[in-house]
Amino acid sequence: MDLGAILTITILIVALIFLLARLIGPNLFIGFRIGYTVIDKRVWKKTHELGAAIFLISSIIYYVITVFFRDTLAMIAIFISMMLLSTIILLYKSIEYAEKITGFEPTLVKEIKPLEPLKAEHADLVSYVLLIIFLIAFTYSTLTLPETIAIRFDLSGNPVAWQDKTSFLISMLTLTLTITIVIKAVTHIGAKHPIVFYSGLIARKWGKRALFLFTIYSLQASEIIIILSLLAITIYNLQKPETTIMPTILLVISLTIIFLIPILLIHLKRKKT
Repeated sequence: MDLGAILTITILIVALIFLLARLIGPNLFIGFRIGYTVIDKRVWKKTHELGAAIFLISSIIYYVITVFFRDTLAMIAIFISMMLLSTIILLYKSIEYAEKITGFEPTLVKEIKPLEPLKAEHADLVSYVLLIIFLIAFTYSTLTLPETIAIRFDLSGNPVAWQDKTSFLISMLTLTLTITIVIKAVTHIGAKHPIVFYSGLIARKWGKRALFLFTIYSLQASEIIIILSLLAITIYNLQKPETTIMPTILLVISLTIIFLIPILLIHLKRKKT
């Protein structure tokens, strides 16, 4: 069984888990266990019915896509992107169900009632800056990399896996754009519907902003890892790069932006103060 089929079955299993959670009802073990879904059976039912449908459709779409993209890294990148986007869609719809059915008025757990919007200072700005840096590095890699590149290495630094340049760059672009969209969605939900992040072990242990900030910073860290991976692979594969003026300009701009980020953030914080 190839990787595409395995990942398709994985998405189908997620759909089946949502169906099982729908039959069991609100519980603390399986399902979309967010405070406002657990406390009301109607919200739980509609959320998990929709979740099963979304992931079933996602599995079909993913299978069709993998017919055309047989590259391993591309299949993994598309799988991660589809899972993230499907989850965000389900999250938005579950919020809509809760607003219409309960108005977010908890009946059992008073602690999850929203008190104030959740905000991460400059989260959107940092995400956009990281996206710009990625696009600069992406353009530089597109202009300079050979058609076949090394993408995986052993402990000694020797290449052990090679890949087509186009598939590699499409994978990196897909992941980065998806993460940027998810960060924007998370910051919007935190500002408009903070109750989403007001429940759970992390919120109870480290405060109500903990889960929100953990989500934001984890996603931004993922963007940084993708950028560094892209740059590292590009540098390794350019042992004999052709010198052109455009890649040089792009590299200078990229490094300049990287050094300006801390200065920009400090300036905005001082201005706000």
